[in-house]
Amino acid sequence: MKPFTIAFPLYSSLDEAPRILMEKMHLDLSKKQVIIPGSPMFYSPILQGPAAALEALFAEHAPLSEEESKAISAHRSLLFLQFVAKSPEEFLSFLPVAKKLLENFSRNRMCASGGSDAAVAVCQRRRGFPHRTAKSCPVV
Repeated sequence: MKPFTIAFPLYSSLDEAPRILMEKMHLDLSKKQVIIPGSPMFYSPILQGPAAALEALFAEHAPLSEEESKAISAHRSLLFLQFVAKSPEEFLSFLPVAKKLLENFSRNRMCASGGSDAAVAVCQRRRGFPHRTAKSCPVV
């Protein structure tokens, strides 16, 4: 069993994020553990304020375009999902959850104007997807 913590930059404030995540994702941040439809695992959601120079952390792993850097810099809060994967297959069940979160952030204006495709592109590039926008994102 291996623990993972995945961070999602959000473009809603700490005050707005719990309501938006509940409305759009049925993700109740008041609970210690949640199940996200499409995955058999339990997740521990943690919401925190923005992190200074977050784009620099992304850039350490791969170069960012100016658009990607601006999109990441514009985040107003961070959603961390902690989970334990008991097998590689169980970890792979997280990928559709991540895709769903990213698509909802983009589609439902949880991202800053113009930043949604760039934020999705950064995450897709990290996973090795050739596509650059949420609209052309392959089904995982």
